[in-house]
Amino acid sequence: MEKGQFNIEYLSGFIIFIFFASFVAFSVASVLPKYHLYNTKNSLQARGFGITEIMIKTNDDFQIGGVTYHVGLANAPYELDTTRLNSFVSDCNSNYEGLKEALGLDYSNDFYFRVVSGVNLWECGKRREPLKAILATTERYVTVGGNKGSLLFRLW
Repeated sequence: MEKGQFNIEYLSGFIIFIFFASFVAFSVASVLPKYHLYNTKNSLQARGFGITEIMIKTNDDFQIGGVTYHVGLANAPYELDTTRLNSFVSDCNSNYEGLKEALGLDYSNDFYFRVVSGVNLWECGKRREPLKAILATTERYVTVGGNKGSLLFRLW
């Protein structure tokens, strides 16, 4: 074989390599968005579960910038206090961004909170999530004033 020339085996090997490399590249490119979606959703789900754990098992208050936020809503585990619920909803309605910071959420996250017990309803936060948002919903069963109820916490 002379200089500057190549044979058919070299050309066929090069074409097979290009097809194989393209296949691997497209396979990886199709898997990454699914992985990112699952990773983001699992991260939000874990964060939402952690926040509801604090809400239903403690009576902790957080102070940020001289403002106290009543984040822990429980008298005892799974037994929520109506006074603390009213205070949480009031904090949420008056200073939503401050409460987000007290919950450990960053500026890009939003939440919706609802507790239903008997005929009582406490809710606050953003009621509409964006259409293309990755949404994580955590529902926990609690008692409020001796009545069975549920706490719903949505995070996106």
